[in-house]
Parts: sequence; structure tokens; C-alpha cells
Amino acid sequence: MKKLILAFAFLLFGSSTAMAQSSVEPPNGMSEIQAYSIFLENYKSDSFESAIEFGRWMWLGMPETIEGYSRFDLKRNLNRLVKAYNGLAENKQDPSLKEAYVDTALSIYDKMFEKYADATSDHYSWYISRGRMYQTHSGVIDNAPLKAAEDYYQAFQLRPEEFTNYEDVKIGADVLLGALIKLSSI
Repeated sequence: MKKLILAFAFLLFGSSTAMAQSSVEPPNGMSEIQAYSIFLENYKSDSFESAIEFGRWMWLGMPETIEGYSRFDLKRNLNRLVKAYNGLAENKQDPSLKEAYVDTALSIYDKMFEKYADATSDHYSWYISRGRMYQTHSGVIDNAPLKAAEDYYQAFQLRPEEFTNYEDVKIGADVLLGALIKLSSI
């Protein structure tokens, strides 16, 4: 338990220290392209813990470009980082660790929506993905069905026809009922 508390304190302190810096550097004194390369390899091989270690600087620093790599796409890599945190959360048995990873993934979504406020074409897929995350981790997120319903409603508002024809959106009865109740009170 002491190790868990120390690890959490380290993460919390490390996050606040990194956020206070004007420019967030990749880990271990690496260049951005080196850290990105290791992040990507770990992400592709589902080594999510290592992917997070080498990719965390991206959402803390939000670099739009990486010197020496013209094809870098911050939005795409933030989505990958969200998937890494989500994948790690799915593999954790400890509810507090699961919740911490999910909260971090949700924080990344918040930062994406804030940074790319005008990118409504991306918002559609982000709402659906975040809604799925709420459903998947409803055991550790307060009001998860309602939050999922709100995200699905936002996606529906952006592209109603596409949303109604989207086969991958699996809305459970509880989520649908929550959405109807929420929407009727708006």
C-alpha cells in the first residue's frame, strides 16, 4: 500500500511539475523524434505502459510538429495515447489504478476538445470514443451511463444521419434511457 501511495504521489508531483514547465521535454533526455519512435513502436505492439512512458510528454506539451518528421500528427497521437491509457485501465484489477488511468485518458480528451475547439469533424469520433470509454469503465466512473449518453447525443447533434447508421455504436438500454431522461430535461 505504501508503494501505491508513493507511486501516486510521484505521478501527481511529476504531473504538476511537468505542467508548470513552459516546454515539456521527452523522457530520459531523448529528442522528440526518438521518444515518439519508441512511443509508436510500443503502442503498435500493445505495450501500453511503455507507450505511455514515452508518449506522455505529447499531451503535456502538445507539440504540433516534431523536427525531422514531417508526418507527425498530434491529434492522431493523442488518440493513440488515449487508447494506451484505456488499454492499460482495462488490464488493471485494482479499481483505484483503473480509475487513475481512465481519468488521465479523459483529461487528454478534455485537452483535445479545448485545443481543437473548431475541429468539429474530429469531435464526432472523439465523442463516440469517449462515450465508449464511459460505458466500458462504468464501474469506476460516476454517472458513466449519463456521461456516455451525453457524448453520444453530442455526436448525434454533429452528424445525425451518420450516427444513426453507425453500427459500432452499441448503446445499452440503461444508456439510452439515461439519454432520454437527460434530453427531456434540457
